[in-house]
Parts: sequence; C-alpha cells; structure tokens
Amino acid sequence: MIEVKRLEEILGQKEVVEYLTKDLKSKNYNHAYMFFGKRGIGKKTLALAFIKSILCQQGNPGFCGTCSSCKKFDMESYMEFIPFYDLGETIKIDEIRRILEEEHLKKYEGAYRVIFMEHAERMTEAATNALLKVIEEPLPGTIFVFTAINPDDILPTIMSRVEKYYLNNLSKINLAKIMTGLGYKNNQYLSLGSIDEARVLLDNIDEDLLDYKQFCELFLSKDLEKN
Repeated sequence: MIEVKRLEEILGQKEVVEYLTKDLKSKNYNHAYMFFGKRGIGKKTLALAFIKSILCQQGNPGFCGTCSSCKKFDMESYMEFIPFYDLGETIKIDEIRRILEEEHLKKYEGAYRVIFMEHAERMTEAATNALLKVIEEPLPGTIFVFTAINPDDILPTIMSRVEKYYLNNLSKINLAKIMTGLGYKNNQYLSLGSIDEARVLLDNIDEDLLDYKQFCELFLSKDLEKN
C-alpha cells in the first residue's frame, strides 16, 4: 500500500508546491515533468503527491483520499498510474520499450494516465532516444513524471521537452521535524539537507564515542550524492 503525503504537507519546497498547485487548479498540465534534487530530499514523495492529485476524481487542487481513484492508487491497483521504480543502475532501451508498450494502452477510467520513472539520469543514450519521440508526441491525457539527481546527466533533448523543478536541500529545522517523525531522537548534527544521508549518519554512529562530534563534522563535509 502506498502512503502519500499531501502537497501542503511537504516541507521545504514551498515554491515548487505553489507552481504544481496552480497546474492542479487549472488542469493545464505539461506532458512531462522532471524533479531534480540530491538523494533523499523527497523527490519521489513530491512526485507521488502531485500524481495522486492529478488522478483524483474529486479533489481540487489536492486529492480527496476517498474516491475510487485515490483508493485504487493507495492499493497500487489503479490502471492509470504506471510506476517504474528501481529499474537498476542503468536503464536500458528494453526497459523504455516496456514503458512505451504501457503508454500506448488506452485509458481505462480516468481523464489522465501518468507514467512515473525514478532515476531518469540512469537512462542510456539509446534508452533516452527511444523515449524522446513519445515525449515529443504524447497521447492525449498522458503525463510523464521523472525524478533525477543531477540535470547535467540528462541529455539536452529531454531537458528541452520537460517542465523542470529543482528541489531545495532540506533546512536543519525541516529535516529535524522529518527525522523526529521517523523516530530519531538525536538531531544535533543534521546539516546534510537529506533524509537518506541523515539516516546513514544516525544509524551508523556510536554516540558514546569521544570523537563523535568530530566524526559528524567530517561526515557532513563529504559529498555523498553518488554513494
């Protein structure tokens, strides 16, 4: 079962949420969206909140949570939502062909069909070129949503055809709120701006070590995006 936050509940991305909310209110959607940001700052969380709101039959601009679309979305049985998670360290052309096969199926019950892909930067050049044509000429009502870490890893041909949003690193205050909600009590050294990296820090460091603070400062000084 998928648990999806509402857009207004997402911390640290106020400007992006405002732009997405305008699209939801007007229902004037782009055919492709891409969310950029470092690992663990909530790209997938934001994407799913946006997608569920698009597919909801009653909510405006958010999702209602009670219509048949929302219930099926939560149960991962909604035919108009086609997610592709964890496709591997490299997304090859065969995976894109599978996506394109799904994309060409007719819509079953909703006004929109949304195809979601994580880690778009992992696509090979051949995979990107295979995807390009359908992004250039999408079926009516079909919306693509992608997440990626570094925009420099996305080919310009794709970058020019998607609506791009760049997510902020989480502030210490917002990250502390999130980590507390996840059950972490020690939020003293949360300056990474990333949920995933903060979890690594808090899950693997012995707070009784005499050099704990120094170790944290060293840890926080490293760029962990590629790890």
